[in-house]
Amino acid sequence: MFLSLIERFWRRIDHLCSKYYCTKLITTRVGIKPVNQILKSDYLNLHIISVKSFDDVRFDQLIAPPDFLKDEYTILGKKITEWPHYQLIRYLDKNLPLSECDYVKRRQSGTLDFRKKMDISFDELRRVFNKRLDSIKNNKIFSVKIYLSYDNFYTVTDGKHALSMAYYFNYKNIRFDIIPNICFDSNYRWRFEKIKDNNEFSKHNNFFNQIYEYRKKEIDRIIEG
Repeated sequence: MFLSLIERFWRRIDHLCSKYYCTKLITTRVGIKPVNQILKSDYLNLHIISVKSFDDVRFDQLIAPPDFLKDEYTILGKKITEWPHYQLIRYLDKNLPLSECDYVKRRQSGTLDFRKKMDISFDELRRVFNKRLDSIKNNKIFSVKIYLSYDNFYTVTDGKHALSMAYYFNYKNIRFDIIPNICFDSNYRWRFEKIKDNNEFSKHNNFFNQIYEYRKKEIDRIIEG
């Protein structure tokens, strides 16, 4: 009962912030969570600067994005096989008990990504899995949005479920939509500023410093001709 009251409270706050075009970052025990998330997946379609195929980008060049979770929870920088999304695909394919899957536990506890904890429907997970299986059988394109972070490593900002499934089944009909590095967007800079110098977010701060140094070297290279 108490938890449901808290959830209803945050839904109300989200609704009010959305209505009045406000947003806020709150610090929880697991990380930074936005109230009224203003960066929507659909917005990224407006920022595609190029498109690459599987011939141009390898699976081992792809890493998980910032999720603004504390070091003990974050998957930032990890390869696909280390993602809870990949484990979910294996559990669904092998018909293993989903209640024991790390993806499910993380989603229920709010440690999957920047979103708050959520209820989850096993039937819905299976439905989406089967739908993507049909897409693979029909050789449909999987679209994944990525950005160059540093030294030929790309960060996956949208499409982690589809990419995990493609990797699991060795499916290569993938379109990589390249977008600018959103870590330099004002919204993400705002988030990084909130955790700056916080030891509980050392992985995020190290990541930002790494991509900042890479960007600086690229700019210097362009200026010097």
